[in-house]
Amino acid sequence: MNKKFNYLQATHADFSEALSYIDSSTNLNEWLVCLSASKTLFGESGKSLVQEWSSNSPKYNKGQFASSWKGAGIDSSYVIGFFQKA
Repeated sequence: MNKKFNYLQATHADFSEALSYIDSSTNLNEWLVCLSASKTLFGESGKSLVQEWSSNSPKYNKGQFASSWKGAGIDSSYVIGFFQKA
């Protein structure tokens, strides 16, 4: 993603666009960064964004997603890492 903006002020649309550049079957660590970035930016309202994206992966497991979302960290470093990956 080549946009220049304050990552911590990203909108749902910005986040969804960035997700489109990341394979939903990415490795576990990168997937957790996506979850944590969404949770950091949007709280519970970000859950549906990453759940829809995650469900496109053949590795998707609803129970694992719920557990991972609950344990996802909240920190600006996740947001920066996420947008740098995208």
